[in-house]
Amino acid sequence: HAWLVSRPEVFADQILIDPSLEKKRLTLRASILNAGPHQARATVSASVFDPEGREVLKFREQNLEAGTDEPIDLEMVKRWRRPILWSLESPRLLRLRLTVTANGQTDVTDTRFGFREISIKGRDVLLNGAHLTIFDGTMPVSENFRFLKRVFGQNATRTPWVSYDSVLISDEEGILTRMVNGNIPIPKKADIRKRYWQKVTELQLSKTRYLYNNPSVWMWVVGNELGGAGSLRKPLLETFRPLYT
Repeated sequence: HAWLVSRPEVFADQILIDPSLEKKRLTLRASILNAGPHQARATVSASVFDPEGREVLKFREQNLEAGTDEPIDLEMVKRWRRPILWSLESPRLLRLRLTVTANGQTDVTDTRFGFREISIKGRDVLLNGAHLTIFDGTMPVSENFRFLKRVFGQNATRTPWVSYDSVLISDEEGILTRMVNGNIPIPKKADIRKRYWQKVTELQLSKTRYLYNNPSVWMWVVGNELGGAGSLRKPLLETFRPLYT
C-alpha cells in the first residue's frame, strides 16, 4: 500500500529513539526539514505517554532556525530514573509525541517504542541488565506467536520479510525478533559491483531506520544461506557493520 501524507512546511523526519537503562535516560534524535521557500524559526517539543495515555516524561523545548538548504539534526536528552520497561514478560509499549511549530503551522508525529536495553556481557545476552536465555525458532505465521510462547516457551524468532506486521506483533507479545536478509548475489563486473553495494547499503539503511524503534528487534543478520561463498563474509561485514555501530 502507499499513502500520501500532507505535512506543514517545517516538519520532523527520521525519528530515532535510544533508551538507556544503565544511564537512566532517553535520547531522541530526529531531522527537522524545511520545505518552504524561506528560513523559519521553529519550536520543538516532545513528550512520552504510557500505555494508558498519561504523560510520563516531558523534554525541554528547543528553538531552532530551519533553513531551506539542508535538514537540521536534532537531539533531545531527558533523564528518566524509573522508566516504564519493555520486557518479554511485560511488553509495555510507549508513545513519543514530537511537535514542531513554525510559521503558524504545527507538525505532530507519534512514534511507538519500548524502553529496553539489550547488551552483551562475555557470552551472555542481557535484557534490561538481567541474563536472558533465548529459545529461538522460526515462526512462519505471526498468529502462532502467542501459542508458541505460551505452550513451548519460545521467546525469540526469525521474522520473514513477507510482512512487517509480524514485528509489530512481536513488540506486543514480548518476543525478540531476528531480522534476516536473504541471499545476496554479487555482480562480477567491478563497476556494476560498486553501484550494487551502494544500492544495497541504501536499502539496508532504510530498513534499519524503519524498524529502529521496534523494541523486539535485537539482531540483524546479513548474507543468510551463503553456502560456500566464504569470500563474501569480509565485504559483507565491511559494508553492514558500520550501519549498526
